[in-house]
Amino acid sequence: MAKIRIYELARELGIENNKDLVAEVRGLGIECKSVMSTLTDEQADRVRRHHGQSGGGSNSAGSANSASSGGGGGGEAPGKRRGPKVIRRKAAGPRPAVKEREKEREREEAQRAAEPAPAPTPASTPVIRRTRRADEAEAAQGESSQGERRDPAARDAGTQPMTQREDADTAASEEEPVEEKRAVPQVGQRIALPPGTRRFRDGLAAKIEAREEAEEQRRRVEEEAARHRAREEAEAKKRADAEAKKREAAATRDDGRSGAVVRNEDGVIVAAAPKRSEPKILGFIPLQNTSRRREVIITEANKGRTAGRATARKMREERAQARGRRSRARPRRDRGGVKQVSTVEMSEAKKRIRVDEVIQLSDMAHQMGAKASRLVRTLWGMGMRNVTINSAIDVEMAELVAAEFGYTIENVSFQEDDLLADYGEGEGELRAPVVTIMGHVDHGKTTLLDYVRDASVASGEAGGITQHIGAYRVETDQGPVVFIDTPGHEAFTAMRERGAAVTDIIVLIVAADDGVMPTTQEAIKHANEAGVPIIVAINKIDKPEANVGRVEQMLMKEGLVGENYGGETAICHISAKKGDGVEALLELLAVQAEVLELRAPYDGAAAGTVIESRVDKGRGTVATVLVQAGKLKKGDIVVANECSGKVRSLFTPTGKKVKSATPSTPVEILGLDGAPPAGERFHVVESERDARQLVAHRREVRRRKESVLSGPSLLERIKSKKVPALKIVLKADVQGSAEALKETLETLSVDKVRVEVIHAGVGAINETDVKLAIAADNPLIIGFNVKTVGKAAPLAEHEKIPIETFSVIYEATDRIRERMIDLLEPEYREVELGEAEVRALFPIPRLGVVAGCRVIKGKVTRNSHVRVRREKKIIHVGKIGSLRVFKDDVREVKEGQECGIVVDDFGDVQPEDVLEAFELETIRPEL
Repeated sequence: MAKIRIYELARELGIENNKDLVAEVRGLGIECKSVMSTLTDEQADRVRRHHGQSGGGSNSAGSANSASSGGGGGGEAPGKRRGPKVIRRKAAGPRPAVKEREKEREREEAQRAAEPAPAPTPASTPVIRRTRRADEAEAAQGESSQGERRDPAARDAGTQPMTQREDADTAASEEEPVEEKRAVPQVGQRIALPPGTRRFRDGLAAKIEAREEAEEQRRRVEEEAARHRAREEAEAKKRADAEAKKREAAATRDDGRSGAVVRNEDGVIVAAAPKRSEPKILGFIPLQNTSRRREVIITEANKGRTAGRATARKMREERAQARGRRSRARPRRDRGGVKQVSTVEMSEAKKRIRVDEVIQLSDMAHQMGAKASRLVRTLWGMGMRNVTINSAIDVEMAELVAAEFGYTIENVSFQEDDLLADYGEGEGELRAPVVTIMGHVDHGKTTLLDYVRDASVASGEAGGITQHIGAYRVETDQGPVVFIDTPGHEAFTAMRERGAAVTDIIVLIVAADDGVMPTTQEAIKHANEAGVPIIVAINKIDKPEANVGRVEQMLMKEGLVGENYGGETAICHISAKKGDGVEALLELLAVQAEVLELRAPYDGAAAGTVIESRVDKGRGTVATVLVQAGKLKKGDIVVANECSGKVRSLFTPTGKKVKSATPSTPVEILGLDGAPPAGERFHVVESERDARQLVAHRREVRRRKESVLSGPSLLERIKSKKVPALKIVLKADVQGSAEALKETLETLSVDKVRVEVIHAGVGAINETDVKLAIAADNPLIIGFNVKTVGKAAPLAEHEKIPIETFSVIYEATDRIRERMIDLLEPEYREVELGEAEVRALFPIPRLGVVAGCRVIKGKVTRNSHVRVRREKKIIHVGKIGSLRVFKDDVREVKEGQECGIVVDDFGDVQPEDVLEAFELETIRPEL
């Protein structure tokens, strides 16, 4: 079956505009997309018949057109083909586009069938507009008439096709009447589409129609609902009218009391009628729900869009940023109404707070569900005034705070006991007692130990006083005894406290000539706090001024009553220098140790206390420890505070090398990576890994506890900036001396000047210490029993950093007081010199106004200060700028002489003014 394209059919029919033929084909109900669409023979015949031609007249029409063109003188030959014929192979089935058009055609037919028949429109006289085809037809008719006059034969051949074309054009113009002037549609007004216009299923017109259909359906549903409601209201009104009639009938039966009561259907009185008239609801009037009119706005696509894509993108970004900056509206809480408060008490499991060593107040308040300000106020009430919500408190303080709110604390920190050996008290074998010698300075403590040990330690000490804590094991007739010698100076309070903490028995030395002194009272206090028994040894009984009875009476005032007076304190009279009574003292110690039954395990990992530590130049860190449990041997891994290491060697206090140490044995160990603080516990662990874990945990705990106190308040910091401070870098031979000296120096601070120890260490003064002092204001480097090594001395001299070394602690304190006085600003006192009266004024260009004066009292010097007094009022205080007699500069002018005086920065001197000369005398400040 042959097919023909629309543009070929248009050429055949003589239609120059192919789109007119496309519109005409669509008007006949034939699907086509463009001029390239193909038509079957049947469809082509329909189009030809529409133009008044038969299906078999194509050849004759073609010959007629050829003849007509030939008659024009410029056409093609009659037998020549117009163009190659395109043969298309037919597909096995219909194309998808054809299927889509068929489905679209079926939907349109179904829609037209569903729509009601349109009402007949009144006939109107069509306005015929001359189209381009009509003009072309007239032009062609004029040309043909001219051709007829020129060639009668051609006129006969071309008459029939032209007549048919005119008839087709006339018919087309009659079928499609068009207004001569098309009206421009208004915005929002519907426009009629030309017939045969294809619409998209998802286009704007389809969406508008779908909305209108939905709106129409909704309107019909609402009308139906309104009719249903009207019927129900009518029925309800009828029922109400019937009930009202019954009530009126029952009310009329009432004997004179109608309107005063309310009766039911049976006529029984059920209530009293209201005394006042109230409005009654007779019914409801349904309101018409008018749908909003839908409008379609037709505008140009690019109207108002003058910016390019880049500008539009920039504008979008600016709008997005503006939306981001705009504050979001937060929903307001509904504060009205009663809040639901639970009365169920919280369980004990929920009232537990987990604490890892320390906890911040804000975190603690969050876990408790309370405000942090309440916790801060609680701590303020406990005396901690500098805490804030960002401050941290330790477990002990957290327990006190939590108890105020009914909570408990659970410590979830790292437990060191899992890695350390635990020994119970009273286990193991008998051990030697640990005896601490305590007393006032220069009462004979070290002399007693020298006699017991048969040594001469006291004679070699600097200043004749003990400044280090020492431990010695002595073999006596009653058995071994470990003695700990503590300093008696007031600065070594911490050392005495540590000695009382590790001892079993305390021997209190009291001089018979001095009696009880402040340090003696302090030693008694430490012993009572530690719960250690005291044996009193009254020394120096061989001196003529000794008074033992007075000393015993003084001891009674401190709570130490001797056995001869009915008390429980053992008192022994000795002479440490001659050895009188020392054996009796040792027997008392043996008896007391037997009563205490001192025991300790001799096997297992060692544990004990660090007595002292120092840095030795040839051996490194040396720590003196007292083994209290287990067995310490070479190669053990020792952990003491934040220091750890493997034991390389063990030495006795006398310098003898040993392989191991048992309980109640003081030894010196080598191999630690630092000098541990005196008084710290040491333990032996299984491996270096455990040692590193313990040290890391302790360092973390220290850092956390340092943040517990927030430091001084803002007011205190402001005041501290105004007060000068002496910054000290302290180095000592042992850790205990460094600690004692640091505490002593810091206690020297007063309101006028402060002392700050920025670093306290063990060992010689090196270059690092000098660099640390350079970074501070008012620095001073102090060495206690140490020297300067390396490049420290040249560097300190170049940077002008003072270095001072001492061997006695009270010498260091005296020197620090002098340094503190040097930092204070000097005080001045005015010393009157004389007075001069102004007699005349002499203005001189280079000097200013020279006051001609006469000295009426004392003298006036060149460097003196001056007060200008006028009518008993001081108007200026300054210095003398120039002092001359005639033209000569002089150093002083005595009473009765005349001179010329120029006052610096003051030119308003008047006659009869009095110039009072005085000097400022410097006074050394005091702390």
